[in-house]
Amino acid sequence: MTFADINNTCYLVSFFIFGMLETLLCSGITYGWASIVYVFKTEYFYMHLCEDWYAAQNKSLPTPKTRLSAIDFVFKSNPVNTQPGEYPIVRGGAAYIDDGKLPGCPAQDARLNLIFTVSLFCLCGIKFPAGIFIDKCGPRIARAVGGTMYILACIGLGFVSVGYEDILFGVFAMICMGGSLLVVSVYQVSNIIFRQARSRIICILHGAFDSSAVMLLIFKMIYDHGIQYRYIMFGYTLICLVLILIGTFVLIPRLYKLFQWIEEEARLQGYYAIRRDSFAGPDFVVRSLGWENYAQVTYEARRKSRTLTYGSTNDSIGSIKEENGLANSYEDHNENVDVWEGENEPLVNQNQMSSKSHKRFGKGSVLNSILSPLYLFELIYLIGFQLKLWYFVGSMADFLGRLTLNDKTLISQYVDIFGYVQFGGILVTPLIGLVFDKDRLTGKDKEIMMMSAHAQRIKKLSDCIAPFAVTNILCMIFCVTSAIENLHLQVVSFVLYAIVRGFLYSNHGAYMGAAFPASQFGTLYGLGIFIGGTFGIFQYVLFKITSGPLHGDPFWVNMFLLALVSIGNIHPLYLWWYCRKQKKNIQWK
Repeated sequence: MTFADINNTCYLVSFFIFGMLETLLCSGITYGWASIVYVFKTEYFYMHLCEDWYAAQNKSLPTPKTRLSAIDFVFKSNPVNTQPGEYPIVRGGAAYIDDGKLPGCPAQDARLNLIFTVSLFCLCGIKFPAGIFIDKCGPRIARAVGGTMYILACIGLGFVSVGYEDILFGVFAMICMGGSLLVVSVYQVSNIIFRQARSRIICILHGAFDSSAVMLLIFKMIYDHGIQYRYIMFGYTLICLVLILIGTFVLIPRLYKLFQWIEEEARLQGYYAIRRDSFAGPDFVVRSLGWENYAQVTYEARRKSRTLTYGSTNDSIGSIKEENGLANSYEDHNENVDVWEGENEPLVNQNQMSSKSHKRFGKGSVLNSILSPLYLFELIYLIGFQLKLWYFVGSMADFLGRLTLNDKTLISQYVDIFGYVQFGGILVTPLIGLVFDKDRLTGKDKEIMMMSAHAQRIKKLSDCIAPFAVTNILCMIFCVTSAIENLHLQVVSFVLYAIVRGFLYSNHGAYMGAAFPASQFGTLYGLGIFIGGTFGIFQYVLFKITSGPLHGDPFWVNMFLLALVSIGNIHPLYLWWYCRKQKKNIQWK
């Protein structure tokens, strides 16, 4: 057995640990935007946009020229003549006068928000072509492209300075696109190799994606201790480079292996479906599947059920020999046997069986899946939630400045709290995975395996209803708390943000795996994120409306977002109606 084998527990554990680390370090760091905005403002990025605003306030424009060297600050007893309310601060290896206010203006906030919007659009927009690219070319090639983009962008971020701030547009766009290629490849492989705990693993990885925002908080904390952010980025780049190389060339399997594992699982599902429908012995199964698939499928089925049913390995071997003996009697005359596929289905010829089973177990049209109500209502749900989350993060610096009267210490404190809370996403998302995998935990998975493929799908869809409904309720509460201008209440908003965001993307990933074929996962998952990101661009429009006509008051924008999020309740309601209808059809048959 090779190391990169789906039956190798050591490989599965290693891939899980790697997937957690890489997703945590190299995926959704842009969602920690509030932390890096604090650094950019402290570095006086885009301060030239504030000349008119400071002039209107009868204030002088702060510039980096007020900084002193760290040596002067350390060795001179009075390095700077501070006035009451001013403090000498060390930032990035240099000291400068700080009056307790975070430098900035609405024009600077708008430009930084635009960078955030463009970056997240790239993060979401690339996932659809990334899903198609990975489905067609394999995860290794996609990771080679994405990893190169990510490393180059991180190096470029270390060289951004005053006067060259527009580089941030390209740098963060590349970080988001490269990170998307990396994380979607991990999702795609995990959806294939983790058969026994698929939903839990995907949800945990989504939790790591949510918690990756804490990386920018770590950058800020190191920066606050006097380390230049250039050196921070270079160290971070080196760590990411090592991790990406190990994952790409050691742990990520080749494309042909992934296809083999997908077909193996499809045949295994076909084995259980035929045994259930026929209520017959192995002789009928041989005629139905054909000998070319029977030997491998029987072994896989017995190996899988051994831990569930049989008390010893010898019993399993004996059962396999018994079925193989019966199978040999059909080996020479099974080519033109007509078999029964299930209740209310016509007899089909064995030569047609493979193509029909191929379609039945995962090769449906991608377009049909996209146009189905199951997918369209998921898009409505995703668009409203994602727009709310983007607006909250993108406008946080401006909103905190409004609540604290631009007090630098308080802003830094609440930005840190928000970063800590975001790290909790990795603790929240496994709860969704437990909901989706509760049948495995309660020992009902063998019973479910003996259901028809259609009944299994309906069972998985019904498990999605409760997580979607809970997420809807929490997001509506989040819209209300974030609309109230109370600084302490925003801690509650931070917690709700982390929970909603963790549930949103975990639900989306697990739902894509439950509702649609595994071979379409990358395409459908990426398309949903892409469409949500396209509508997420309106976050910048909402920000401009808030800072312009609404004079910085986000109340009415939050009310609009509350109404939009409420429309998402259609999704769990439709799922409930659809599953109820399908269950009645199954009982009628």
